[in-house]
Amino acid sequence: MSAFFLYSSERRSDLLGKGNNLLEASKIIGEEWKNMTDEQKKPYEEIAKERKEKYQQEMEVYKQKKEEEAANLKKEEDEVMRIQKVEALQLLKKKEKTDNIIKKTKEMKKKKTKEDKVVDPNKPKSLHLLSFCSERKNMLKERPETNTSTINALISLKWKEMKEEEKKMWNAKAAENMEAYKKEMEEYNKKTAAVEQGSKSEC
Repeated sequence: MSAFFLYSSERRSDLLGKGNNLLEASKIIGEEWKNMTDEQKKPYEEIAKERKEKYQQEMEVYKQKKEEEAANLKKEEDEVMRIQKVEALQLLKKKEKTDNIIKKTKEMKKKKTKEDKVVDPNKPKSLHLLSFCSERKNMLKERPETNTSTINALISLKWKEMKEEEKKMWNAKAAENMEAYKKEMEEYNKKTAAVEQGSKSEC
């Protein structure tokens, strides 16, 4: 507020109390201020000056605070953008990795010919198949439209990304089945050799 407005605020209530209306009070205040000496105006001017300086100081503090808030907000937004970019890049790499595995699996499947050896259904399952049998069943339920090659590729990817603790658990299960697997393979190989020997004898 200027010095005049300070004086005006001080005098207005007194003049209105004496029966003057707002317009009349404003005219009287204007005339009084015009006729006042510099000495009479000085106290109001000093108060106005002090208030102005205080206002400017408060504005500086306010502006600085706003600038700091804006800088912090910008910093937070930049950090969020950085994290989003990193996450997006990781997802992209993971997708590319999965796509490459699926692509390689499909290429390997195409290279197979009709003369490929038919897998004997009596042959004992490998430890890897035994270990992931339940995992394959779950994936087949979740993705019934996905072919076996793709399921195998996804299981392989899952194994690579699995934590060491989980791998140890599966390896422990595999170790438990190792002896039984070896015995089954020995018996299978003996039977296969006997069948082949019998075929040669007939020839």
